[in-house]
Amino acid sequence: MIEPSSARAEKEPLTATSVVWGSTALIGAASAVLTLVVWSDLASTDSYLTLITPVAAMVYATLGVLVVRRAQNRIGWILLAEGLGQVILVLTSVYAVEGVITHPGSVPAAKVVGVLSEWIFVPIVFAFPYLFLIFPTGRLPSSRWRLFEWISVGGTALALVGFLVTPRLVALPAPGGVSLTYSNPLAIRSLSSLDSTLLLGTLPSISILTALLLLAALAALVVRYRSGGPDLRQQIKWFAYAALAFVFFQTVLSLAPVVCDCAQSPIAIAAGLASGVTVLLGIPIAITIAVL
Repeated sequence: MIEPSSARAEKEPLTATSVVWGSTALIGAASAVLTLVVWSDLASTDSYLTLITPVAAMVYATLGVLVVRRAQNRIGWILLAEGLGQVILVLTSVYAVEGVITHPGSVPAAKVVGVLSEWIFVPIVFAFPYLFLIFPTGRLPSSRWRLFEWISVGGTALALVGFLVTPRLVALPAPGGVSLTYSNPLAIRSLSSLDSTLLLGTLPSISILTALLLLAALAALVVRYRSGGPDLRQQIKWFAYAALAFVFFQTVLSLAPVVCDCAQSPIAIAAGLASGVTVLLGIPIAITIAVL
């Protein structure tokens, strides 16, 4: 019996989401095991975040499956990609630590894989402005925002090239960890005389571009809110609650050392943890609730 084309079309996203979710789970488990293997060689500031990230990645992937299957919204695919990218980033980071520090030479091309770990971080971070741009409908606010879409794609492409060829220190676990640093083995040395930010090959350079793209995406949300109906406005409010929570915790984190006149305080530690949880869990959960 020949299966109707409509039935096949319905099964295709179900199969694809299952494959991505399963891949995320397997790679996440592998990264967690390898993290424990290299645990003693990870700085305290890196170890727990490296172990928690696969858990957050599974949250992203699971929420992505829900959005794709129930709402057929592109945002679900972005959440799935974010989850998969996060576990690959962790696995490649700890792979490099294993091959360079824990058991030197035990795995092939450890330093090159470490470069790829930072390389993977680029699309992970640039996906957020685009996600906010198409939130909550999964489509651009209007055709006038098409230029912004192309700028996002072009910026991502330039940054991907920059992270491969720019002479710089690779800092692992990505992004910007302190457990392992070494010179980029793939760098084009003749570029060392140039400003590396021209190639978008450093974390500060992509942070600046990401901030600009986020401002534009938030402007799109404001436009949607002002022109939208009650349902759309409520959807945007869900995201706004999570974003305001992040801003609050970041403000507390910044002010706590000034108030207590100390390098670290229990309040700052709690605010930093809450800020990380908001990014890794709160924002994707709020987005999913809004879309569904």
